[in-house]
Amino acid sequence: MLSLSLALMTAVLPTPAITTASALVGTPEAAVRALTSAADRRDVPAMKAALHPDYRVTFAVSGTPGATVLDRATYLALTEGGKIGGTPRTYTAGWQKNDGQFAQIQATLAGAKARFEMVFTVVKGTAGWQVISESTRMVPAAK
Repeated sequence: MLSLSLALMTAVLPTPAITTASALVGTPEAAVRALTSAADRRDVPAMKAALHPDYRVTFAVSGTPGATVLDRATYLALTEGGKIGGTPRTYTAGWQKNDGQFAQIQATLAGAKARFEMVFTVVKGTAGWQVISESTRMVPAAK
């Protein structure tokens, strides 16, 4: 899945707390970090600012057949209801491709219960950079 032959950028940093929509204007990675930080805190208003209206996530659990696709409204409702998110994770940046209007970013977020291997698609529009899609593979922590 992530076997692209791009140079890896490996910076292990805590996910910063970014809560304003203005933080999205700068870079695609700022949008991704805004989203992941907000999800870690279950900050739904900040998540809404980071997510494009047409957002979709494809989610799979390692070792389990199939995948689940969630739209923006379902993803936000699950977060707001406490079903997902709310756990601090460490953000590790991976490869990035960016043509100035469309970007793809690979990142790994590691928490106490699981590691999330993610690829984000980020688009630049009138609201700045926003995450329009995400593919996530969750690897549960060993027990």
